Amino acid sequence: AITDPLSRTYCAVAAYHAGPSSVGKAFLPQASIKEAISAINRLTPADVYQRLVAALPSIESRNYLRDVIKRVSLYSSGYGKSGATST
Repeated sequence: AITDPLSRTYCAVAAYHAGPSSVGKAFLPQASIKEAISAINRLTPADVYQRLVAALPSIESRNYLRDVIKRVSLYSSGYGKSGATST
């Protein structure tokens, strides 16, 4: 299993769009995600993200990962928490 929660999130988001085999191949040529896990676990979360953004096979998958992670960051930083309530 991917041990770092943030690295796991990056890989899960990428696998949702590109498929698990594409995530594996981003780390090891001709590898499945199971074979790539040890390589992923040796990297920092920032390195995992950078590798995925650089090595996923399609630009659509790379952009999807960037967009989802950007939105997660936006929402978890308090987006929409102005204290106002809607009626």
